[in-house]
Amino acid sequence: MHFKQGEFYRLTDLNNLKPLLADGILQKVGPRLYYCPEQSRFGAVPPEAHALIKAFLKTDQFLLFSFNVYNQLGIGTTQLYNETIVYNHQRHGKIKLANRKFTFKRKLNFPLKLTIEYLVVDLVNNNHLIAEDPVAILENVKRTVLMMDQTILTDNLARYGSAKTKRMFSFL
Repeated sequence: MHFKQGEFYRLTDLNNLKPLLADGILQKVGPRLYYCPEQSRFGAVPPEAHALIKAFLKTDQFLLFSFNVYNQLGIGTTQLYNETIVYNHQRHGKIKLANRKFTFKRKLNFPLKLTIEYLVVDLVNNNHLIAEDPVAILENVKRTVLMMDQTILTDNLARYGSAKTKRMFSFL
């Protein structure tokens, strides 16, 4: 079998796995998931996170991000997190893939692309999980949302907001 650099392979597709791992042709990156690394002058290049999750879940219906993106909203969050969140329809729990920690959260609805309006709604949904003072963050959110596109924000709130988040935004 010929292996293409940058591609993922499942255990069911492989025969005689031990020599492939020993020779560095393949690397185990997750449960029953193997990667043929691309090579640079510095050695093996780890898989890109989006491609890794797509191969692991066998779908591209997921949203990959970190709570670090909340810092871009300008509402007082400054913490850095060493964890990547994966909203998806299949898995939940903490899983280590390619020596990186991912927290899979099974959600019914999520966009496939991050927007400012979605991030504000998601921040309020996850306010209890972030390191900053939740009361101060909510006060900053209330001021910030008044300057946003209310139609888009309301749509994101209706689609993705928890009941608690919707109550918090009732002043709109």
